[in-house]
Amino acid sequence: MKIKNTWKHALVGSLVGLAGAGIQSLVNLIPNTVFEIGWFVIAVMLFFAVRYEIWQENMSPLSTREYMKLKWLDCIIDVLATVVSCALVLWGLGAL
Repeated sequence: MKIKNTWKHALVGSLVGLAGAGIQSLVNLIPNTVFEIGWFVIAVMLFFAVRYEIWQENMSPLSTREYMKLKWLDCIIDVLATVVSCALVLWGLGAL
């Protein structure tokens, strides 16, 4: 098994984290406003990462059992890369 596209998942997670931190910063420019969406962005990123892995499995010619037998580690690493990179960017920019 080769893990090929984990860097793409991490890149998307980082970009979503950057966008979430940017939106939070822009909204917080409004006087007397405290707007925190960091954990919501992470939850949404987790949902979409899992959904994307399900979509990849559905597009595969393999049965679900065969696909998971071959790709279970890749699926877990991709989801973790997406969510962790998003969380690290949000944390690094002070949005968590």
